[in-house]
Amino acid sequence: MSNLAYLHLQNDGFIGVFPDAMFNLPVLKVMDISGNYLSGNIPDYFPRFPHLAILLLARNRFHGIIPVSLCKVQKLQILDMSANLLSGVLPSCLGNITTWIKESGVILHSFMWLSPSYTNYRVKVPLTTKGNALSYEGIPLSQMTTLDLSMNRLTGEIPSQLGELAALHSLNLSHNILSGHIPESFMNLKKLESLDLSYNQLGGKIPRRLAQLDSLSTLNLAFNLLTGRIPFENKFVTFAASSYRGNKELCGLPLEKDCVVPRPPQQHEEEEEEEKERIGESDFFFFSCIAVAYVVGFWSVIAPLLLSRN
Repeated sequence: MSNLAYLHLQNDGFIGVFPDAMFNLPVLKVMDISGNYLSGNIPDYFPRFPHLAILLLARNRFHGIIPVSLCKVQKLQILDMSANLLSGVLPSCLGNITTWIKESGVILHSFMWLSPSYTNYRVKVPLTTKGNALSYEGIPLSQMTTLDLSMNRLTGEIPSQLGELAALHSLNLSHNILSGHIPESFMNLKKLESLDLSYNQLGGKIPRRLAQLDSLSTLNLAFNLLTGRIPFENKFVTFAASSYRGNKELCGLPLEKDCVVPRPPQQHEEEEEEEKERIGESDFFFFSCIAVAYVVGFWSVIAPLLLSRN
């Protein structure tokens, strides 16, 4: 067991807590225990896996916080902990994982090799990216760098340190309870192809520089509390209105809601004064006309009577 490099136990119906025996695998590269009924906290033993590159814990019943020891797994390439019951905040130290910061040819090409234990074995990993659930292997897998923490109960703000992950291709934090703003530092995610922050409580404006992420091909910011004008330029021109639905205070293309430009306070006050002056002038003219009409009417009736008496 100590020489095991690839552990695939996905969709096997396992029940219970995280087995301690799994942490006595010093050369492990791939751990896939997704799609089971495992529960409890995720143990804080990850420094024991110096070679771990793919960790798939999705679709279980794990709860508690994300262990910060994950940040010490510097060769981590794909992390999928989606569809669990994880809570707490996002560890800012996730922004320190080496393979997500800078691509390494040694790591990213290691999964093109056949396992030394199985001459016909090739690593195959199921992943959901860009809204599609597919299985990756060979060269496409070797080029994937993914962080998926969607469908949990994570709270707090998105750490700005995640903007340091310049080699990350897919980031999915959707269906949580994240608040605050979209970090301006996300403009540094130059390799990012898919960004999903939908179904959270993110507010504020969409950072304009996100539109400069040329690699971005899938964007979902739907059902948040975002406000202001959408930066409909550069790469953002390619995204449909569905990427922004459910944000009542967003406006501008591709939405049908126009942005109302607020007038400066001083200009607003000046316009109010001018309006009052116009109203005053109109009232003066109106009452002046009434007075003249009264005088003319009076003398047109009284004058003939006086003349007839004389």
